[in-house]
Amino acid sequence: MSGKVMIIGLGDVGGHTLELSARTAGITKVFAADINEQVGLRQVYSARAGAAHLGFYPNIEYIKLDLNDIENTTRTLADTKPDIIMHNATLMNNLQWARLPREITEKLASAGIANIVPCHLTLTYKLMKAIQGSGIDAHVVMSPYPDVVNAVLGKVGLARNLVGLGNIDYIVPGIQKAAADRLGVEMCSVSVFLVAPYAVLNQIFRHGDPGDLPYYLKILTGDKDVSGRLNVSLLLSEAAKYLSLFTIHDLGFVAASSGTKNALAILNDAGLRTHAPGPCGLPGGYPIKLSAKGADVVLPDGLALQEAVRINEEAIRKGDGVEKIKDDGTIVFTEKCAKTWKEVLGYDCQELKVEDCEERAKELLSLHRQHL
Repeated sequence: MSGKVMIIGLGDVGGHTLELSARTAGITKVFAADINEQVGLRQVYSARAGAAHLGFYPNIEYIKLDLNDIENTTRTLADTKPDIIMHNATLMNNLQWARLPREITEKLASAGIANIVPCHLTLTYKLMKAIQGSGIDAHVVMSPYPDVVNAVLGKVGLARNLVGLGNIDYIVPGIQKAAADRLGVEMCSVSVFLVAPYAVLNQIFRHGDPGDLPYYLKILTGDKDVSGRLNVSLLLSEAAKYLSLFTIHDLGFVAASSGTKNALAILNDAGLRTHAPGPCGLPGGYPIKLSAKGADVVLPDGLALQEAVRINEEAIRKGDGVEKIKDDGTIVFTEKCAKTWKEVLGYDCQELKVEDCEERAKELLSLHRQHL
């Protein structure tokens, strides 16, 4: 690969990603793309100046990009031919969501956050259509709710070379650290196999445990399974303590680190074993191996892919409020999720068709403004 990376969306996660990319050997060119030229140029200058202080002189080019214009995005991708696209653009980021009154976000989160999907899917769907039309073979490392968005894209044939970042990847280092402390070994000697979607992470973050949400966890030192020697509930509780200290900005940096790690593993054909949400259009999060081919799900002996998918789907149903995703990509929300969003926010949606995403996103944004 040539080492060309395009970062789309230069807000919280994208801005951190740009800073990390500017200080990383092996990335030969960075296209920094955002619809807001002032934001984009500011982020480019910050990354270039900061990198220079540390002896790095990255080749960064700002590109004004509006993902709503699929035709122009297609041309831009065909002209620039990035190897990796780091996609962070969304119509409602975590900072915007957090501006809602706490009692509203708590009620919505308790019923499932999946109804926010239109805000994350709209621009991602347009980007994947543009990539498909451009003829390039870029890998996409994406941020906006990949546990569910990528699963929808998989149903409509737009998940090729697609993998998520963050979410399941947030908690794995905490589990490694807690297990290493218990076992009296170095953190780097602990390997984790975790199967879980964002819903499990969110439950642990909010309550300190996964509740009744299913997940799979296996811990090894070397080739030895040490899961039976560890109190898993205690490990997750300790990992939750690490997470509870994070602000949204902290999570943005960790997300950017997760995404940059994924991009580098693909660029360098590293064969890196790690974790990610939404690999290859699957729902939820999985242990994977990243190479120049992209993401391959790598499960421990005794756990079949079908069972890993079932675990994720059940946790997403119970925790995030997705009853199922139909073969055409339509999301059916659980009765609890749909009813709560209607009562609390005034948003009435039992099923979401892909073609209705943009209008539904506009409706959600309008309702969001009304409740600030």
